[in-house]
Amino acid sequence: MTRFLPLIKTTWRDPRVRELLLFCLPALLAGFMLRAVLMSQLPYGFFHDDTPDYLTTPEKLLTAHKFELHMKKTFLAPVFMAVPFVLHIPALIFIAAVQHLLGLVLIVMIGLLCRLWFAHWKWFIVPATLFVAVNPAILWYEHVLLAEFLYAFTVVLLAIAGTFYARSQTRGRLIFLLAALVLVAGARPEGKLLFGFGFLLVALAHCGEWRRLFRIEGIVLAVAIVTHLITKTSQAGLLLYTSVAYMSPPHLAAAPGLEEYLGPVQQEFQAKWASDLQFAKAHQRDQVTDAIRLYFEAHPDAKQRLSPHADQKLCNKLAKATLLRNPIAALELAGLKFRYTATVPTNDDFTELWLYKKQIESMRKKADQIAKLGSGLTGAPLRSANEIDAWVRSHEHPERLDWFAKFSDRWHSMLQPRLADLVVGKRHVPGLAWFYIVAWTGMALVVLRRGRMQKLHFALSLTLVALLFTITLTANVKPRFRFVFEPFWGLYILLILDCALFWLAPLWQRQPKIAPVLPNGRPSV
Repeated sequence: MTRFLPLIKTTWRDPRVRELLLFCLPALLAGFMLRAVLMSQLPYGFFHDDTPDYLTTPEKLLTAHKFELHMKKTFLAPVFMAVPFVLHIPALIFIAAVQHLLGLVLIVMIGLLCRLWFAHWKWFIVPATLFVAVNPAILWYEHVLLAEFLYAFTVVLLAIAGTFYARSQTRGRLIFLLAALVLVAGARPEGKLLFGFGFLLVALAHCGEWRRLFRIEGIVLAVAIVTHLITKTSQAGLLLYTSVAYMSPPHLAAAPGLEEYLGPVQQEFQAKWASDLQFAKAHQRDQVTDAIRLYFEAHPDAKQRLSPHADQKLCNKLAKATLLRNPIAALELAGLKFRYTATVPTNDDFTELWLYKKQIESMRKKADQIAKLGSGLTGAPLRSANEIDAWVRSHEHPERLDWFAKFSDRWHSMLQPRLADLVVGKRHVPGLAWFYIVAWTGMALVVLRRGRMQKLHFALSLTLVALLFTITLTANVKPRFRFVFEPFWGLYILLILDCALFWLAPLWQRQPKIAPVLPNGRPSV
């Protein structure tokens, strides 16, 4: 710790740091007040339906004394959620409180990006940081036991690391960039896709320095391979293939004979798709899984060729073959899924429906796991479903949180004006919200703006667009999968104004009047 004290003192003495914090102060005050009120009225974090997957790690630590991750999760959130159990602090309080503190840090991080990205940053830093400080979606995910907030936090951290590296390619900044890439990949499985940002940024930053370029790209590749090996999950191929199965051809070379088992499922998907916007649901993943299981039982040689993880590998092969045959249809599907989900806020609220009905249902489903966790979750052991019900109803008070639901509704109503809806055959296609159109316009404009940040914005914008396309195509139609982009929308919208000022400023500058010169070389009067 003593090693870092001189660095902290030096950083604090830097007038640029104090200036940045001063401009972030309005947002920090507003953000602190909102988070303090939320924690006082709802001290315990929200137990989501997906929370038990993350609690597998502390459960195994407490009961079997071994480190284990759930097969669908990467390491960052499970490790973070295991900390309070090791420290003997109620996890529902600890996780919510720490994430709210990180939310205040996120405000300063957004302020730093504004300082580094904007030509007229002092004009825009207050609205940019306030957009994050009071955003109800960010507040909600800070209070929920999910990986979403940590994922968004690490992506912003990666944007900062990439910005520093774009400005100066030092060894320390390369290490910072690599560390941020590993954290993003550890936050959620799709975070590994952001290694593409690392490869592209390094290529642009070192274009022409071929020996150094290949050496650094080799380092990034080595880190990417190691990170992939420690963040493997089991569902990506299944999710993607289920999403595109309706456009899959009946006969695929990847699995001869599979059509006998998968054909009826595909026909059902195609019928639903033809009638309306029927995107893949969880039960349809189960149908695909059952069909593949029956196929492998009848074709053990096929399973042996693909082992280990034969079902995952087969789904990946099927998905790739389908996408290669239908690239335009895949683009259409991603666009329709985004337009369909973008009409719904990324966050929920803390009404009686969520705090009582949904939270109690989620906890009762995993009553055995909660019993094994003892008092580590709430501070008191919950040994049965009835005790869970009694604890939630005695500790959660949704009537105190009416303000949050009203605030969230008003916030999202301001972001919902959109293009007119379309009716194509039997399909009702929602219009795209102007909010996203404006944000994407800002993303495009900042890529066109010349300067030393142009390469950074090209790499980051291209990566974010590719990430949005991939997760929209692959994931369920749940609005929370687009939450990771929430901290960036405000920045890109404000960058439109900053770009306009950047391009128009030279026109405002008064040009000095130069007297015409006569043929004899003397200036005219």
